[in-house]
Amino acid sequence: MTTSMNRHQQLEQIIHYHLSTGGKQLRAQLVLSQAEQVGLDSQKAKTWASVCELLHNATLIHDDIQDNDPIRRGQASVWKKYGLAQAINAGDLLIFRAFTLASTLNNTHLITILAEISEKLVLGQSMELSPLSSEMNETWKYYLRMAEHKTGALFLLPSIGVHILSENSPDANKEKAWLSLGLCYQVLDDLKDYYGLKQQGQKQKDLHEKRLNALTSLLFDQGCEPDLRNLYFNGPLETECSCIESVVSKIESQKIPSRLILWIRQEMSKMQSVQELETAQLLFDHVENQLLSMESKNE
Repeated sequence: MTTSMNRHQQLEQIIHYHLSTGGKQLRAQLVLSQAEQVGLDSQKAKTWASVCELLHNATLIHDDIQDNDPIRRGQASVWKKYGLAQAINAGDLLIFRAFTLASTLNNTHLITILAEISEKLVLGQSMELSPLSSEMNETWKYYLRMAEHKTGALFLLPSIGVHILSENSPDANKEKAWLSLGLCYQVLDDLKDYYGLKQQGQKQKDLHEKRLNALTSLLFDQGCEPDLRNLYFNGPLETECSCIESVVSKIESQKIPSRLILWIRQEMSKMQSVQELETAQLLFDHVENQLLSMESKNE
């Protein structure tokens, strides 16, 4: 019994460690701001905000394992500090706690939506990790579908939950806008990796791991020689350095970063016409500040 309790306490310690590393808690803030607009009971809003954060943080712990990222929010990631097995346990526990907490709101529709969104998150992550092929067509379209599942769904979740709890019918246009905001956030994240604004300055980690991110998906979709595509997807390790150098050269010559920054701005301009997204001003401001930083690197 004592040993079991000690192990339970260790898992609680791991979760506390991860949650104490900080984070912007954007999804919780989205819940609370929208709840205020529609007059949702504050306790229900706080509960749903916690559910969204629990699920989000579970995905972060698991993502760090799958991405082999040793750092999260400036500190050792959970798997790096406590080991892979316990990191998996911690992420799993946060998922189950999200469902347990959501069940206290006594709304079966809400639980169904939480399950559906959770499934989309896993599918999106699987799409990102699936072996890529040089024969893959429409890489940009594939990337957007992956990002909509992996990132967009977690921006939609706060909004759709508030609508369900306030007994308002969800608006399809607003749901699409929240998914689009998630896409912008994912493209921004890929640009941050490219410029070394993540992981303590490490640049282009995605490229060196030959991932299909926003930059490579646009490049391969619209202007890259088949031989270079094939080398990126299937080339032997000894050609990796020259391959990455060639891809970076193509990305720069075709001004892929500038085109993606423009794409984000255009998408956000469309979204700001959706009234409900006034609640996302914090996100818009965050994205804009990041874009200004990246544009300065392009000058």
